[in-house]
Amino acid sequence: MFAMMIAVVAKGVYDLGGPQAVWDINTRYDRTEMFNFNPDPFVRHTFWSVLIGQLFYWGNIYSTNQALVQRCIALPTLRKAQIALLIVWPLKTMIVFLCLVAGAIVFARYNQCDPMSVKQIQRPDQLLPLYVIEMFADIPGFVGLFIAGVFSGSLSTISSGVNSLAAVTLQDYIRPLLPDGKLSDSAATLYVKLVSVFYGLLSILLVLVAQQMGNIIQATITLFGLLGSPVFGLFTLGMFVPAANPKGAFWGTLIGIGCSLWVGVGAMIYRPYIPQKPVSVASCVALYKNVTHSTYSPELFGQPSDEDLHKNSDIPLIYQISYQCYGVIGTVVTIIAGYLISLITGRTSIADLDATLFTPVVRRRIERLQRARIENYILKAGSKKAKKVIARALAPNGDGQSPTAK
Repeated sequence: MFAMMIAVVAKGVYDLGGPQAVWDINTRYDRTEMFNFNPDPFVRHTFWSVLIGQLFYWGNIYSTNQALVQRCIALPTLRKAQIALLIVWPLKTMIVFLCLVAGAIVFARYNQCDPMSVKQIQRPDQLLPLYVIEMFADIPGFVGLFIAGVFSGSLSTISSGVNSLAAVTLQDYIRPLLPDGKLSDSAATLYVKLVSVFYGLLSILLVLVAQQMGNIIQATITLFGLLGSPVFGLFTLGMFVPAANPKGAFWGTLIGIGCSLWVGVGAMIYRPYIPQKPVSVASCVALYKNVTHSTYSPELFGQPSDEDLHKNSDIPLIYQISYQCYGVIGTVVTIIAGYLISLITGRTSIADLDATLFTPVVRRRIERLQRARIENYILKAGSKKAKKVIARALAPNGDGQSPTAK
């Protein structure tokens, strides 16, 4: 996949006359807008919506996503898991950068003849494949290699996700239903294979849903924001909020999922109008007239209709929020709801907390409070009685003596 993207970028830059030419064309048509500091969350892409939204998006993936966490746990030590993540970081940055450059190259190539306007393609996701087919048609086998590279990247992600789902289903849902939770290796393997087939078929069916979410990048961020962000909020609540209890965690997660789905599904149903950057068919006017059977006016081409401009006035404002904010909504709502419900139903006592399960800053505070409670108890009850109580609490069988002492 890396090799294919590098080849596409290298040839594209060369054919267009160098990096400066690509940059100039994109700048001329307002495609290099990077520092729009408008804080309005209802604007589709701004510096803040992308920065904050992507922080929550990647935080979710690298902190709580089952597929990635399972890979980290498979490594023998924490240090090796950390090294693996450090290796992934520049590689992931590189592939995202290559995708951005490829997008700039594709626009520079078609800036005077938009393929969607002349009906060569139906969706923006088809722009890069169209470019590869047209620009690399004279290189035997390259288009096939490009398709293989794309499929290798997607299939590796899907396979790891299906495998993770099957493992979780077996451990958390199938084993508890069996007598004593016992299952032979051969039976466990069979269950995992059957569950993997089910999730594979479900993934194919979800394509019908993904088609309603816009282009593939938007669909990915939307799905993780709607379904993954409440899980991210749940773990954040557990690691940073000592007062959280099981009821707060459970109901907070449900409320977070409900709120994020409410906003995301509502946006898919209402489909608010999204302003688009201008495109042109100046170099293929005849083709445009032939395939659309309409007249061409440079002044009116690509301009939104009156219906589009007034469409959003009839749509509730919450459904017009940028898809980049879905992850923020799910995470924040889960944390706040979980914390408030924990306070209402009875916060967890400091004495009942396992400090090792919290983030280091919170852990140190919990340990200080627990030490202070022990010291206060010793002062009030006397050192002799306190030692007996502490020894009884620490003993494996809870009676003040270890099994070996008996």
